[in-house]
Amino acid sequence: MKKSQLLASSRINQNYQHLQQWMQHSGREALVLTSFDLFFNEYVPLEECHRYLLSGFSGSVGLFLMLAKGKSRVYVDGRYYEQADKEINHNNIEVVKVPFGKALEVALIEDLQNLNLTQLWVEEDRTPHQLVENLEKICSVAFVKEGEIKKQISASGWVLQDKVIALASDWSGQSIKGKLQQALKKDEALFCVALDQIAWLLNWRGNQLPCQQTFMSKVFATQEKIHLFIDQTVIPPQNYEPEIEIHVIDWSHWQFGFENFLQSFSGREFKSLWFDPAQIGEGDFLSLQKKFAQQLSARTNGLNFLMNLKNSAELKAFEESFERADCAIYESLQWLIKQAEQAPTEFDFAQQTWKNYQAQGARDLSFKTIAGFGANSSIIHYSVPSQTVKLKKGELALLDSGGLFEYGMATDCTRTVLPLGEATAQQKELYTLVLKGLLSVMGAVFPSGTPGSYLDSLARYPIRQGGYEYAHGTGHGVGVNVHEAGYSLNPLSKVPLLAGRVGSVEPGIYLPGVGGVRLENIMIVEQRDSRRGVPMLGLKSLVKIGFFWPLIDLELLTKDEMKTFMDYERLCFNCGRSFAPAGTF
Repeated sequence: MKKSQLLASSRINQNYQHLQQWMQHSGREALVLTSFDLFFNEYVPLEECHRYLLSGFSGSVGLFLMLAKGKSRVYVDGRYYEQADKEINHNNIEVVKVPFGKALEVALIEDLQNLNLTQLWVEEDRTPHQLVENLEKICSVAFVKEGEIKKQISASGWVLQDKVIALASDWSGQSIKGKLQQALKKDEALFCVALDQIAWLLNWRGNQLPCQQTFMSKVFATQEKIHLFIDQTVIPPQNYEPEIEIHVIDWSHWQFGFENFLQSFSGREFKSLWFDPAQIGEGDFLSLQKKFAQQLSARTNGLNFLMNLKNSAELKAFEESFERADCAIYESLQWLIKQAEQAPTEFDFAQQTWKNYQAQGARDLSFKTIAGFGANSSIIHYSVPSQTVKLKKGELALLDSGGLFEYGMATDCTRTVLPLGEATAQQKELYTLVLKGLLSVMGAVFPSGTPGSYLDSLARYPIRQGGYEYAHGTGHGVGVNVHEAGYSLNPLSKVPLLAGRVGSVEPGIYLPGVGGVRLENIMIVEQRDSRRGVPMLGLKSLVKIGFFWPLIDLELLTKDEMKTFMDYERLCFNCGRSFAPAGTF
């Protein structure tokens, strides 16, 4: 498992000062930095995340407005309020806590309109074309070339060297050629830099970047041929499908090589060239526009419209992966309970969890393990478990983790337990309200095409009745990587729920300084019986780990909730992963 190293705050401050001086000397008054690398990944190695190297904020999502004079600003959503406050030097940077339901980009643009800038600078290859378009509506945008920022800061880079494997057909369920024929017409082409989409299209998996099953690459494809730009450190598999031609191109000198590659086309080979405006750097877009201005056509979410609907082989791959992951999580929780009196640290707990994943055959984790004790369990994305914070009697412990296995699909699950001591009335209330929210969704039946906001409201209802709220969405899609578009449960989601999609249900309650509870199951959206001629859907849980009975007030569960709860607990008991009292089943 590769690990990114946190820099000392002094080095972060030094980076900030150097870049601010560079901006002043070069006449750049404002610079917008995204969290992305060259491939618009969510989980970017910290060594490759310029926003982190300048601000110290290590969360996976955030926008950074660097000003040549005065305080700069980091924009974060509710998952990162506490974390950003703890990590950022408030002498240099203001934390802008964007309200739940408002996009970070919207908050940034509102601030920019008040600053009256003459020109705004962005990184050409790390800023999505869609964001550039929106910024250009309010001010003039200029570009910083790849490498210019690195010259001003301590950026060691990420050492990449790994083989890529071809996924067994038992787990992919569809050939590369079949996917291309579904994605494109004969007179169409696509350009893609989304690494999970490329891994899915090629039926390949890598272990090159942390918490991903991907490999550094970009694709230009037609129905008949894939031009694969791939880093020279990546070794492609030798046993991939021969029915499709894959032209491998070394992209070490990407910009020059891509421009040269595009010149090999006459411009008449296809009528439409698809790209995702949210996942293409402005530099690549300008290169495509220069050659194919008439053929360019935006396709939001790229290949996700095909990736999201899992076939039977992919669903089987999920089930195999979760069986392994469930064992790792349950064993980790049991370890913590048995070791509780010895006061293990959060770091000990996270390390034991990784050992258990390894014992189950995991190639890597699907995201940084969240292992928080006591007050730290309220930090929603607490991804740096402490080596000094020890478990205390009466404290809640939250574990949010996932793994990557040979089956090609990511896993994710959250459980909260009380390892030592008796539960307080408040702890039972928090836990039971969150459980009621999860059970409400697990037992729901709804028409095909229902928007994700409906299930989000079901999860929040009992929590809001109790006087609480949580500042994050209720669910995200899961696929090759732990986060995938096409499934979204939040108050504003219009994403339709369709059979075959896979995603999380994860309500929570967080009390800063006290502790937090989150419970998360990954679910398959599946077909149920029609009612009065209307096709109905329901959810089937991939996670089979029981809930923590000492924290549950069973009297607060409704009759329907109790049925869903007991049916699920019996399933977990039969799998050997239950916390139910002896003799319950």
